[in-house]
Amino acid sequence: MGLFDTPTDALPPPVLQGGELAANATGTTSFNVGPWVGFNEGDTVQILGGFGNQILGSAVVPSGKSFVGSSAKVDTVNVPVLVATLRTIGTGSCVVSARWVHKNGEAFGSKSSAESTVRIG
Repeated sequence: MGLFDTPTDALPPPVLQGGELAANATGTTSFNVGPWVGFNEGDTVQILGGFGNQILGSAVVPSGKSFVGSSAKVDTVNVPVLVATLRTIGTGSCVVSARWVHKNGEAFGSKSSAESTVRIG
C-alpha cells in the first residue's frame, strides 16, 4: 500500500495473458494488459521478466483509458516490447508479469499481475 489510499488499493491486480512468440518474429510485439478498472492517464504499465524481473517494456496510459468521472472504465493497455529484448530472457517457456505504477510513483500505488508464461521460439 502507498502513502495515500487510492481507489485502486481495493482492486485486484491487472491481468496479463501468456502467449507464444514465433521463432522468426522480429521487430516489436505487444502485451495486452487488462481488462482493469484502475488505469489513469499518466500511469505506467510495465512488462517484467528475466533475472530480477527487469523491465522489458513499458507504456504510459493515455487519456482514453482513464477513469471517466466518478465511474471506473474497464479497459486494456497495450505494452510494446522489442522481440530482441524478449529473446534476452531465454528461449522456451519464460515467465513474465505486468506491473501498474501510479503516475506519481510507486509510493502512490502499484500492483503486479500474476505471472504468465510466454513461449519464446
